[in-house]
Amino acid sequence: MIAFALLIATVVISQWLAGKFIGDDENEDRTTLFTFLMVACYLLLLSWWYVWSENNTPLLAVP
Repeated sequence: MIAFALLIATVVISQWLAGKFIGDDENEDRTTLFTFLMVACYLLLLSWWYVWSENNTPLLAVP
């Protein structure tokens, strides 16, 4: 649940950053690419936490 909320926050923040630095409607392909890269980085970080956490348990697991 926490991971899902972080994923939603990542998408919202990346859309805001894309609009701020790339331009809202100037180039939607670049905005989509920026969002994809942000989500991919988030998922990569999440998987890294899962693999390297102690006892191979996810760091963001809800008990």
